[in-house]
Amino acid sequence: MAADPSNSIVVVSGDFRNGGQIPLKYVCRTMGGDNYNPSIAWSEVPDAESYALVAYNKDPDGSSKFEIIWVLSFIPSSVRSIDSYVSSKLSRLNGMIQGRNHTGDRGYQGPCVGKLGFKQSRRYVFQIIALDTIITEENLSVDRLNSLMDGHIIEKGMIMGRFP
Repeated sequence: MAADPSNSIVVVSGDFRNGGQIPLKYVCRTMGGDNYNPSIAWSEVPDAESYALVAYNKDPDGSSKFEIIWVLSFIPSSVRSIDSYVSSKLSRLNGMIQGRNHTGDRGYQGPCVGKLGFKQSRRYVFQIIALDTIITEENLSVDRLNSLMDGHIIEKGMIMGRFP
């Protein structure tokens, strides 16, 4: 395990480019979207036992806390991508464990515009974390996942999209 995990995992999406606009299909239904999660792919980390994904709004309204839009754990080390799916509140997505987003629900909660409306673009980060362990606990919040990952992170990588 690296003492200071690098951000060396290359993360891409077939649905938006890094720094680009997240298409409407991947935003919440309130905003006219379909609430599909975007497809995410990443480079291999040879020593990884598993991966986790944490996606969050880096620019939440009136709060210093990040708005968590998706938590996934128990991603097998053999997996290098996640396809686009309609949001599901099931505890598992193709065997991967879905944690709780900022609404308290399981699964993906696409970007939504809050108090600031369309006046300000927000940054949404999709981070892949390579781990030297396998996390099997269900119903995780991001805080609990972070606690379980502490001391087990090998490498990280991210892609960032904007909405609106």
